[in-house]
Amino acid sequence: MVMVVAACGPSVAVSSGTDGDAESGGASSSGGVTDPGSSSEGPTATDDSTSGTPGGADSSGAASSSSGGEAELDWCWSGVWTDAPGLGGLWTDGASILAAGGTSILGFDGNAWSQRPLEGDFPTVSHVAARAVDDAWFAPSTGSAVVRLLGERLSTVELPLESAAVLSLRIEDDGELWALLRPDAKCGIGPCEDEDPVLYRFDGEAWAQHPDSAWIETFDVVGDTVWAAGSGQVGSTAGLSAWVFVDDAGQAPSGTVRAVSGSEFWVADFLGSYWHWDAGVWTAGSVAPEHVRSVQVDEDGTAWFLTRTPGDDVARLERVDDGGRILIAEVPDAYSLALTPDGDALVGQWGRGYVLHRVSDVGGAATVSLAYAQEDIGGFSEIFAPGPGDAVGLALSALFGSGGGLQRHDAGAWTTMQASSDVVRSVWGPSTDDLWTVDSLGALTRLAEGEAVSPALPLDDPRLARVWGKTSDDLYVCGAPAVNSGGVANELMVMHWDGVTWTDVSPEDVTNIGGRQYLDMHGVGDDLYVKTAYRVYHYDGATWTNTFSPDPDIELSSVRAFSSTMVLAIDEQGTLLVFDGDVWDLAANVWPELAGLTGELVLTGNDEAGLYLTVRDPSGEAPDALWTFAGEGWEPVALPEGIGHTAVFGVAEDGSELWGDDGRRIWHAVRCAR
Repeated sequence: MVMVVAACGPSVAVSSGTDGDAESGGASSSGGVTDPGSSSEGPTATDDSTSGTPGGADSSGAASSSSGGEAELDWCWSGVWTDAPGLGGLWTDGASILAAGGTSILGFDGNAWSQRPLEGDFPTVSHVAARAVDDAWFAPSTGSAVVRLLGERLSTVELPLESAAVLSLRIEDDGELWALLRPDAKCGIGPCEDEDPVLYRFDGEAWAQHPDSAWIETFDVVGDTVWAAGSGQVGSTAGLSAWVFVDDAGQAPSGTVRAVSGSEFWVADFLGSYWHWDAGVWTAGSVAPEHVRSVQVDEDGTAWFLTRTPGDDVARLERVDDGGRILIAEVPDAYSLALTPDGDALVGQWGRGYVLHRVSDVGGAATVSLAYAQEDIGGFSEIFAPGPGDAVGLALSALFGSGGGLQRHDAGAWTTMQASSDVVRSVWGPSTDDLWTVDSLGALTRLAEGEAVSPALPLDDPRLARVWGKTSDDLYVCGAPAVNSGGVANELMVMHWDGVTWTDVSPEDVTNIGGRQYLDMHGVGDDLYVKTAYRVYHYDGATWTNTFSPDPDIELSSVRAFSSTMVLAIDEQGTLLVFDGDVWDLAANVWPELAGLTGELVLTGNDEAGLYLTVRDPSGEAPDALWTFAGEGWEPVALPEGIGHTAVFGVAEDGSELWGDDGRRIWHAVRCAR
């Protein structure tokens, strides 16, 4: 389950589904509790919303008015939350699981997982406190509110401090919530004055502050007893009464406290030292040199440590009791840990999506199994959409989930199609079942019928840059035939594939291309245009022509062909240029409506789908804008509220759909009635 945000034109509607999201409707508040929602009505989709020229839209993809009483069409957007930076806090009762993951709440009911995205001031949900799978609290690392899950309903409760840092969140057996806050969320980066932590209790109606909490670094709750550690001491309290400190007996415990009972607890610091106090007896030790990422205690009073050696990407699950330290299992790089009542451990992986491991049979030979995985999607450098509902995203870099491969949209979901440590720089194909790709190493791959094949070109060591075609037996690749003595790919090579044979159709004596990283290629009909660092070359199927000879200091970044009399290019200064088949000119001279556009420009589209121009403000102050060519001129496309900066847009090859990615959501638009 995902939450979908839909927008038609400038208006936005929130659709919360039927499986546990907050109800839609006007937002209301009572006693500091707010039910999130929206009063906007959703768009009405038309029957032909996925056709090639929907509802009378022209070939540019722009909406048009229809005669005969037909509804005027517009782009209607929906956004699926996809951010998956890693799992934060975990809670489990053995059968069910709750987890904080990025800007989402994850829930497992014993059979299936659900994702419940949160809107508002929740950049990263990191804390979970629960009594049951349908009775829990969630909090971000910084923010002004916490989220309440009760039954099937989500609501928010304002914190007693605005924009505070949430250090810890715990819940008593009777349901009262405790939160340790730091008034200044930025405290810890620089000097902090009068910014001591404050401990609050929420009884369901109002927050109450504990009168003595400035010394606290961390706290835990067991039953109705609150244990707190800080300043080298540990104390307990019931409610808001005075602290009862334990005899330190020469110890100076600091770090995370984990309560076992009203008379037993563990304390562990980040560098691996730990202290165990049980009915007045101290035991101390260390799991150094590992760094402690999480510590939990089981029902027997044994401490479990999730540790990592600096520089190692493998975490260690260790168990410590009075008998010493035992290595249970090694798991991929992880941060969060939860224990089940039957003795299993759940380990949340970090930075590679929602990945959860279960460690079982820890009393014998422990086994590590993958309990759940949703790899990162989004963070695309380009979106290529061969047809309706059919799209692939080119991962920006190996930092995103499975690396620089391809993410595929199919049957309403995004999945990893091709995992690669090398970034895919160019992709083309008639469908996502038949794709041709070129990666950052210049290698060509064909993905067809579930298999990846590397087609052999009749060259020893070609360095490819781009692929483009009309069909799978009529396509081109461009690049360089090899590198020169200086290790630079500097000669232009263009090869044509007819389904059986590769033919070299390279122009003669085109050198100094600037390296294959400067190449771009696009075509329309029988016309092919190849951009080098400073030139655009035209190929009509028989003859090459150098169409562009500007000042040699002007570097080009991309080229896109709409027709033989309308080819667009962008230079390094962000200037849009247009070729009419004879000469190049400033696009602002041809279309005055573009004269005021400034920022980073990106072109996408084709002759059937229309041309689209993304305009980004490099300062990040102004929202992104998307313009489309509407026959005689350009007009802006209404984007949904909330779309982020530096968004990437792609249009289906038939013009029926738009796709966008702003790093947090994959946005999708189809034609619908205004």
